[in-house]
Amino acid sequence: MRRPLLLVLLVAFAFGCDDTTNSDGGLTSPDSGVVVDTGVAVDAGVDSGVEPDSGVVADSGVERDSGVEPDGGVESDSGVEPDSGVEPDSGVEPDSGIEPDSGVEPDSGIPPDAGPPPDAGFTDEVITDENGNPVVITNGPPGDPVNVGCADGQREGLVDDSVYPDMAGCLGTWGGTVSLRDVATSTACGDDLGACTVPADLCAPSWHICGTSGLVEEVRQLGATECENAGGGRYVTAISHCETQSGCQYDTSTTAVYACWNNGWCSEPVCCGQQCLTFGACPGGVWPGATHIPVGTDQGCGAITSRRAGGVLCCR
Repeated sequence: MRRPLLLVLLVAFAFGCDDTTNSDGGLTSPDSGVVVDTGVAVDAGVDSGVEPDSGVVADSGVERDSGVEPDGGVESDSGVEPDSGVEPDSGVEPDSGIEPDSGVEPDSGIPPDAGPPPDAGFTDEVITDENGNPVVITNGPPGDPVNVGCADGQREGLVDDSVYPDMAGCLGTWGGTVSLRDVATSTACGDDLGACTVPADLCAPSWHICGTSGLVEEVRQLGATECENAGGGRYVTAISHCETQSGCQYDTSTTAVYACWNNGWCSEPVCCGQQCLTFGACPGGVWPGATHIPVGTDQGCGAITSRRAGGVLCCR
């Protein structure tokens, strides 16, 4: 009975001496290389060199969130469109060839407000009125009297014949007291030729003193302002400035006919020009409130001297 018990003890002793304990407290059988009862699978991450969930993608070659789009070559929000060739907000249109707001129209060739050419032929002269005061007279270009309207071939009133082709102011004198409706003698006269026999001689052939027939509308071809600014001097017409010699009676119709009285009430002729500064008692005979006359007892339409008049208005 003692031998079997001894044998069991020896076997048990041999087994306990050969078993080893691993670092985790488990038992490892000799040469097994396997951890017994540790709860870890064999070779499950031994010697991998990388901790799980390291945050690095294998072989990506690019760090995450680098801020550079692949192959963009330009940072985002650069403010420059690719290949534009123009800086933003440069203020210059491509190939315009003209600076902005240059103030010059292309190829105009004429400076603004150039005015008439210097050789237009208008000249000034100074004369004296009946009181010895100087008066500036502008002479129009000389030309054929039939076209100019004045017998001496030069206008002194309404000098621009392109604006007033059928009316002209002609300066000159005549001797004595005569009527503005006296028939012309066909003897040319004027401030450039000498004194006239009658006022009508101041007008060129085929022209006459405006209003000779009594037709008021012929005088009304001019406006009131045009009459006042007809030129330096005085240019009278062949009509008195009222319809009757009783009160201030006017005819405003287009068929109105006025007389040419020698003297008395409303006898003075209608006067145009910058020296026709006065109004009579009846200023509305031709233009309402703006009909000028030469004032004086010797200034009746039918009996007038050139002392105050000094020129006539010719029509055709």
